Amino acid sequence: MNININKSKEEFEISEKRFYLTGIKIEAICPNCGEKIVRDLGDDYLSYPTVNKPINIGMYCCECDGEFSFKGELELNLKVVENKLIEDK
Repeated sequence: MNININKSKEEFEISEKRFYLTGIKIEAICPNCGEKIVRDLGDDYLSYPTVNKPINIGMYCCECDGEFSFKGELELNLKVVENKLIEDK
C-alpha cells in the first residue's frame, strides 16, 4: 500500500481563540533585564494563529514587567507511521 500526504504551503487561520500547544515551551532572555523567561504554550495559548505565515509571538517578563515579541511561524504536520491497511475486526 502506498500512502502519500501532500502538504500545502498556503496560509490559513486556525479559528480557535485559545489554541494550546502542549509540549512546546519558548525560552528567551529578557532584553530589558537579562532574566531567563519561559512561555509554556501548554498553559499560555496563541489566539487565532495563522499557519504557514510569520506571526508575532509575545513574551512577558515577570521580573521587570517587560514585554517583547519575535516573529515565529506555526507549521502543522501529518506523517504516515505505518504504510499498511488497518482492518476492522
